[in-house]
Amino acid sequence: MCISVSVRAQVIVLQKNALDKIKNGHSHVIVTSLNFPRAHEFLAVFKKYWTVTKGVDLQTAQATDGNLVSGDSYFILEEHTVKNNSGASAVYVYLNFGIPSERAVKKKKGWKEAVAISLAHIELSADLNTMVVGYLRGKELGFDFDGGGHLYHWGPGFLKNYLIQLNAMIQTSKEKDFAEAVTDKKQLQNLKTQTLYCPGDNLYRMGIFVKGDKASDIKELFEDYKYPYREVTDDELDKILLDDSKEIYYLLFVRNATGKLVAVVNSKTGAIIYSRYNEGTFSISSNLKSGDLKYLYKAINKN
Repeated sequence: MCISVSVRAQVIVLQKNALDKIKNGHSHVIVTSLNFPRAHEFLAVFKKYWTVTKGVDLQTAQATDGNLVSGDSYFILEEHTVKNNSGASAVYVYLNFGIPSERAVKKKKGWKEAVAISLAHIELSADLNTMVVGYLRGKELGFDFDGGGHLYHWGPGFLKNYLIQLNAMIQTSKEKDFAEAVTDKKQLQNLKTQTLYCPGDNLYRMGIFVKGDKASDIKELFEDYKYPYREVTDDELDKILLDDSKEIYYLLFVRNATGKLVAVVNSKTGAIIYSRYNEGTFSISSNLKSGDLKYLYKAINKN
């Protein structure tokens, strides 16, 4: 059901000197409705942590029609289905950050019609139903900015850390894909005594031979990880991430049709201190496995 597509780590900067293209304009978050769940919390996070443009607001897709602004930048939650000649497909869900082409501005296009120039992607994980709809029906998902409950590791707290990472990466003025492994030797030592938080969404299993959103047993996953860990819900972790006074480490697992990313993140700084990306077919690579935690354990001890 899948074709191979090159996908890198979660936060990807697609163009050099992206900062020069956006710093003198405003950013707009395109939404279906201004009244989606937790809208004020999402907007508050953008206003506090998105600092590379002059300002940020929410704007409905309808309001963008004919009103795209040259020099302004746009965030929109999107899905992308890639098909080959035989009809096999791969589905990706991501927060797209980009600018409209000059032609789109002159022709007064809307974002959906515009030839948009993507500057960055934040790759996200979606639930089984979303993936099936994309694979088998070719249907546009069309959920609003809250994700409609279909996205893993998504909420104002998670968004905060994604924006911190993207802010820092754009200011380097380089393309960033982080295809290589990340290993922060100093911070990994903290995991010997500090608890590693594992959100429950990490445990959901997908694949051709998996029925429904069946969850893995956390004790089996962590059987070779000998340091403290704790399972939390995504909602619980999202609240922790919104508290700037707290500093914890959490395990972030992001999957898509052709690979998976296993990362450890510092909640306070948003920095990834460990990451490994594995590319493969959906049925093989889509789930978190005990071996992933074993490799993390070895990385901690090696350092």
